[in-house]
Amino acid sequence: MWKLINADSEYYRLINIFQFSAVFIFFLSNSIWGSMEEIFALFLLVLGIVIGSKVNTDSMKTKRIRLLSGLPLPIGKLSLFRYYGLVVGWLILMGSLFLSSLISRRGDHGLYYLWWVLIKIGSMFIFAGCMNLTSNLYLCTKDKSLPRALTLLIGAPVFFIAGIIGGPGLYLFTINGPDKQNGQFAAALSKMLLSSPGTLCILLIGLALLALDIYVYKQRRSYLEESILPT
Repeated sequence: MWKLINADSEYYRLINIFQFSAVFIFFLSNSIWGSMEEIFALFLLVLGIVIGSKVNTDSMKTKRIRLLSGLPLPIGKLSLFRYYGLVVGWLILMGSLFLSSLISRRGDHGLYYLWWVLIKIGSMFIFAGCMNLTSNLYLCTKDKSLPRALTLLIGAPVFFIAGIIGGPGLYLFTINGPDKQNGQFAAALSKMLLSSPGTLCILLIGLALLALDIYVYKQRRSYLEESILPT
């Protein structure tokens, strides 16, 4: 597993240098001046979508698959590793936001801010799980009967739309608190989502989608045979 981690880090070395340098600048800025939580969170969202799209696209390219083919890994272990970077990386990024706010405000935070951060983590898990399920359901249609292939192809856009709504859509909606929402319904929905039950529900949905995608990925014959994009 460590060989795979090292190979993956080397493959995305320049991207990692850029993202952590940029995050460090935001971390220092928010730690010193404070009141940059919304801007910091927006930057992390854009960063997560851009890098996540790059990684997901690369995972279906021949060049990327050849890199992995040099490592003697079963598809089950690879299916788990695919989310190692997402889970660890996103926890580090959101942890930097949380820690910088604690530093600038001297730890004067209630539970609301904890739910505010955790729901951002859950929404990105939902986004990543749905986007990967979209591509994996398409790949799983190979060698399937027509009815099953059609079912998978119909399920793919459903997960795609759900990922957009439950991922970036939910992330952006919860950046502003209930007191900053327009309309009573939006304020009530925001208050419900940013409560402990609402946040835990979003986190569990995100984790369930990641687990479902890991299962679907394991149903592929071999990741070495599933290149659908050019080098």
